[in-house]
Amino acid sequence: MVHLKKANVMISRAFLAVFVAIVALVASISTQQALNDKQQQVLTSYLQEQLKTATTPQQIHYIVTSLLKLGNNDAAQSQVQQLCEKVVKTADVKNMSADQLYHLAAAQLGLKCPVPDDKFYDEYEKRLETLLNEQSKSVTDLEQTYNAARSLLLYRKKLKTLPNNQSLLGKIFDNVVGKYNDSTGAFCDSSKDADKCIRNTGLAYETLSILHSIVENRKELLQKLVKVSKQAPHWLKKVATSTAAKASSAFVRGLNRLASILPFNTRISRQEIEESVNSFIRASDEKLSVDSVYDIIEGISSVSGSNVHVPIVVSQVESKDNVYSFRVTNALGQPFKNAEVKLRAVYPGSNIDESLIGRAVELKGNNGVYSWTDDSKEIGSSAGAYKFEVDVKLDKDTTSFTRVFKTFASKLDLSDVTVAVGHLGDRRQFVEAESHKVESETKLSKDIAVTVNNDAKRLVVSFVLRGIEPQQLFVRIGDKTRESISAVRKSSSSNYRVEIPLEKIGRDHLSSPLQLHNPSGTYELQLIIGDASLAKPLLWTIANINLSFDTPVIADEEGRHYALQPEIKHKFMEPAKRATADIASVFSLVVLAPVAAFIIGLLTIGFNFNNCPGGIDAILALIFTGLIAAMLGVIGLYFIEINIFTALKYLSILGVPAILIGSRVLSSIAKKSEVSRQ
Repeated sequence: MVHLKKANVMISRAFLAVFVAIVALVASISTQQALNDKQQQVLTSYLQEQLKTATTPQQIHYIVTSLLKLGNNDAAQSQVQQLCEKVVKTADVKNMSADQLYHLAAAQLGLKCPVPDDKFYDEYEKRLETLLNEQSKSVTDLEQTYNAARSLLLYRKKLKTLPNNQSLLGKIFDNVVGKYNDSTGAFCDSSKDADKCIRNTGLAYETLSILHSIVENRKELLQKLVKVSKQAPHWLKKVATSTAAKASSAFVRGLNRLASILPFNTRISRQEIEESVNSFIRASDEKLSVDSVYDIIEGISSVSGSNVHVPIVVSQVESKDNVYSFRVTNALGQPFKNAEVKLRAVYPGSNIDESLIGRAVELKGNNGVYSWTDDSKEIGSSAGAYKFEVDVKLDKDTTSFTRVFKTFASKLDLSDVTVAVGHLGDRRQFVEAESHKVESETKLSKDIAVTVNNDAKRLVVSFVLRGIEPQQLFVRIGDKTRESISAVRKSSSSNYRVEIPLEKIGRDHLSSPLQLHNPSGTYELQLIIGDASLAKPLLWTIANINLSFDTPVIADEEGRHYALQPEIKHKFMEPAKRATADIASVFSLVVLAPVAAFIIGLLTIGFNFNNCPGGIDAILALIFTGLIAAMLGVIGLYFIEINIFTALKYLSILGVPAILIGSRVLSSIAKKSEVSRQ
């Protein structure tokens, strides 16, 4: 039972450790909600490096747009002339596909490149019109329809006739709606490929939203938008668990644009929006490419300016000289321009009855950093946890946050550490025999020798601890393989004391039930102090203690069962003596002699096949001979490998047909012999 209990404790601790690790991981994933400074720096550095070798409008578009949204476009501005030459001056608009037209327009506007002449927009419009006419007949690739719609939106003010072609745009709108599948609730035929459904649906949402903003008959289009967006909340949940940033980015971008037309506030929660942000943040830690970084930044940017719920990120509280500050940003880590931030309350620990501030304080921000000064200096006066209640107001919506700030005890105030050895008196009171004073966090220079000769022997450890009341406080006696841990309790005020029965811990903890050896030996006497308010827990070896147990360890039933048993000695029977090789050879010759005599006699007398049967009986004769050979083989196997029961089974199976076929064959031979004699 002792071992079973120890095993259960170890398993419980292991499960607890795994559980705590999982909770910590889930918490870190679910609360980040924004790119941190390191992640922004990594992405920015990568994009700036890639910009040096970018050659196509698509690469330049992705890099420049991403840098702009990260708030760092210095590298692009320093290379504007070179980049514009790659984008505009070498562009062959007449032969471009829809995606090439879109990347050209996006890069040109992002860099603010001058166009070669007025014909540029005419050629652009002519090529775009050709592509849109194809889409009005049939939409086969939502990606190309989306690119064409984006191109139209970007150059809407530069184009002359296309934005006014209501009939053409209306047909494309209907063709896109026609790709919607009621059974999947998305723009895909099967929900098995979730990433494809997510991306196609996002592209369709954005395409339809763009066309809706241009086409005049919006009421009829609005009804169709309501129909195709019914399952949008369902697919947003898929985004939170998706690892494909390309698909997720397209969806949240399309959903954000669609939310400017249809209300989603009540259908989609703030938590779902924040979880989608975290999916992009997790993707930023994977292998980077220009395309993947663009998708990540686009996804987070779309959510940061969300028309559903704007994610607000409040960092952990930091302190310096009694000034407590935190950052309030969007999901890209950028400050809000119109945020109103109030510190509603500061509670010590779990006490929510009385705040350290009398009323809510409106805080002024500096680049997203909001600070509050603790004039009373109460927070830093003792170790503990403090809850900061923060309200952030954007437009008309107010969101509340709780951030916990921990103060740590700089040093344990531990004093008057005494180790005493004695026994229990007549009135069960401790009678001290010897005591040792130990300086805090130093080891006693000499070993403490204790002879345990009865169950009244005691070891007492006492000390004074001020400043905190630790959550974990133990005294350990043990070595590398055995240990006894005793909880220390508070006796009065700041005084702590533990009384350890040495005979009991020797019997229950320090002895080994598997070997039942005497627990006498040298052990470490250690003090363990752990608390959330400590920056580092204390494990202090106070002294070495030499325990000598005069009373032998008495084994209980379990001990006797698991104890080292007497050695079992057994002498196996010696093999019988065998004959010599000469005698064995003579015996073998005697056994084989009849076979030799048979063969010699057969050759002397002579033999023929005159009485062999013919026709079907000849075939049966061969089968009969084969059955006889098989039976002899089974008998041979019996002597070599198989047992008697297996041999009898096979002999029975072979014996029945051998008897029937042999009877017929022998009868046929007998008849033939009789005929030949006549």
